[in-house]
Amino acid sequence: MKHLFKSLIASPLLFLATVCAIQAQTTCPADRSACANEAPFTLSGASPAGGTYSGPGVSGGMFSPAVAGTGEKTITYTYDDGGNTSTCTFVITVNPTPEAREFLGIIPICVNDSPDLPEQYTTLTFLTTPAEPISVSWSGPGVTGNSATGYLFDPAMAGTGPQYIYATATSSHGCTSGPFPGLIAVDGAPAVSCPKDTTISVLDNAFTLTGAKNLTVTALPPSSALPDAGGMYTGTGVNSATGIFDPSVAGEGVHPVTYTVNNGCGPAASCIFNVKTTTLPVRLLSFVSKKKENKILLSWKTSEETGFDRFEIEKSKNPKNGFIQIGYIAGKGTTHDYSFVDNTMVAPGKPLYYRLKMVDLDGTYAYSKIVREAVDGTKAMSVYPNPASGELSVISQSDLVDIQLINLKGLTVIAQKPEQSKINFLDVRRLPVGTYIVRMKDIYGQIYQSKVAIQR
Repeated sequence: MKHLFKSLIASPLLFLATVCAIQAQTTCPADRSACANEAPFTLSGASPAGGTYSGPGVSGGMFSPAVAGTGEKTITYTYDDGGNTSTCTFVITVNPTPEAREFLGIIPICVNDSPDLPEQYTTLTFLTTPAEPISVSWSGPGVTGNSATGYLFDPAMAGTGPQYIYATATSSHGCTSGPFPGLIAVDGAPAVSCPKDTTISVLDNAFTLTGAKNLTVTALPPSSALPDAGGMYTGTGVNSATGIFDPSVAGEGVHPVTYTVNNGCGPAASCIFNVKTTTLPVRLLSFVSKKKENKILLSWKTSEETGFDRFEIEKSKNPKNGFIQIGYIAGKGTTHDYSFVDNTMVAPGKPLYYRLKMVDLDGTYAYSKIVREAVDGTKAMSVYPNPASGELSVISQSDLVDIQLINLKGLTVIAQKPEQSKINFLDVRRLPVGTYIVRMKDIYGQIYQSKVAIQR
């Protein structure tokens, strides 16, 4: 060894040649390609193992096509074997992914339409940068065919309602994107149903016709701008633009009302119901309610009871949920005063609503106004503070539509038309000191009054 060391010192060129001879040589993997939307992947294949990779889109030994961007990306592999460094390079070509650039949104069609190309219903425009040839495949309910024969969407096969079909785009380099959904609204043929016949007084106010239903299956909501989207009422006394029936225009008699729906997917569908207008044989002069201990006393007065049969007394805790019959009283044939006591248990402070169903001998009937009452407990209406000096709060258990503050001379000093609110406020700071009456009217026509003092 001593002789070898001396010979190496004596011949530097021989020393360098020996060191170069033992330096490791790096080998890189073959060039490859990736898609721009491909998930980051681990770089491997270079030798000797244990080196580091660097280049566009490289971090921690991982290559991210999205970070690198499209095109040819040169990746360097570096290996250090303890002071001696060697490198090699290879190329990863990042190919573009098809991008969807145009969506037409929801396309309404009819279930009896002929099968057509799916892109006719839900067009998607695909492109790549740089541009490449792109093929599109379709899937979903009602889709038939393949890339070789072409695709069709058959609405009858898919069925009525909202139908989603999907497009998948593939570039010439095999990069895919999707599936992209397209919504097709398949409308069925028109179908309707009508309500039962009804009888009203020829003296009743005009009202909006309801009860008919558009049974057509559709994936689109009805549009108020198109009368046939939700159906149209026509007939004597009917305003077809608004669907309002006016008894005074129709006159006394039986009036057929036609409800029609036409959505363009086959013949229009229609049904007919009758609205009978008649002069009722009884005229209701008054109808009031009053607390009687923990019961409710109903009182009313009539005139002109010709051919009249009976009163049916109806009650509700919430008129929006309907009424139930709690009793009846036969007509007396002439002008009379009537009364009825609700003897059922009444919860203190809980409001109750009552109305009369007035039925004549041939079954014709009409309803009275609705009255409201509550036995002792939480008041139906209240005002506070009392006395008041600044702001007066008016609170009710039902929505109010009119509030008046009246002085003792009978003059209205404040008037409000609330938008059906249970809590309202009156500014009384500028009013003279004294006693006033707060008069309130709720959405059921019930009127309440309460005294209030204004002090400073």
